Amino acid sequence: VLPAARRGFEVLAIDIDPIALDGGVIKVGGQEVPVMGLRERLKRENLESNVKIINGDYVLRPDSQDYSGVFTSGSVHYRENSVHPLQSIIEAMQAYVKPNGVLD
Repeated sequence: VLPAARRGFEVLAIDIDPIALDGGVIKVGGQEVPVMGLRERLKRENLESNVKIINGDYVLRPDSQDYSGVFTSGSVHYRENSVHPLQSIIEAMQAYVKPNGVLD
């Protein structure tokens, strides 16, 4: 999200994890560690206007084909997505992409 927004792209960020979006505390090695969320990171770099954020399941929210590309940073293997068949996950991601767009 951040590299694309820094380059001036308009980005739609969908994440089911509210901590990833809004920050909070996670456990790492048995210790609680505060983490900054995407909203704060965008605010610090003055990139909020480049990014639309949705907290939800991207498989259940296929948008219109308005995007030139979709990038997933490995979300296919997340436990939350294991409720969806792999075919449904791929079809949902593709639903966001314009014809001849890129799904990576």
